[in-house]
Amino acid sequence: MRAGDEFAAAAARTLRAGIAVLDRDGRIRWVNDAWTRVTAAVPILAGATVGTKLADRSRSLRDPIGEIVASAVESVILKGLPYFEFEYPATGGAVRLSIAAEERGGAVVMCTEPTTGLAGPPVVRRVDPIRLAGRLTPREREVLVRLADGLDNRAIARQLGVEYSTVRGYVRSLIEKLGARSRVDVVGIAYRTGLVRRTEVE
Repeated sequence: MRAGDEFAAAAARTLRAGIAVLDRDGRIRWVNDAWTRVTAAVPILAGATVGTKLADRSRSLRDPIGEIVASAVESVILKGLPYFEFEYPATGGAVRLSIAAEERGGAVVMCTEPTTGLAGPPVVRRVDPIRLAGRLTPREREVLVRLADGLDNRAIARQLGVEYSTVRGYVRSLIEKLGARSRVDVVGIAYRTGLVRRTEVE
């Protein structure tokens, strides 16, 4: 399993999300165990297994949501969009689908398990990494790189020469500014949008 796949697998274990990794042609080359469980509850992803060309499969369903999925995959793989995310109503709740460019070409697709609370038409987000980076202070960027390196708050505090409570405040600020659910989600967003690159944390 390559480094990108390992990161995707770690994110999936933590976020209980289904992960599929696509090659440069948009064909699924790897999925985690949760992908099968999650996609069973998401009709537009039914049958999307290893070897499936996701955009073609989604478009063949002749469904507006399938067309969104196909266009999103093609935008990330072919047109260089770094990140695409949308939510839509589904049986038993809502589904969030995130598609992020992978460093070597292709993409990583993350589908969260259905949750409650969303009604109405799909909600689409295109993330602009430059605008996202502009929300962060230089110190928040330093903390973000160290979070991506796997350091806990105490280790970050030691490296930066600040109090533990100060680092906690920076982490809370990162969660809020990036619209994340947790510190792990912060790291996932940072990688997916290019705010942090692997060379910064090696």
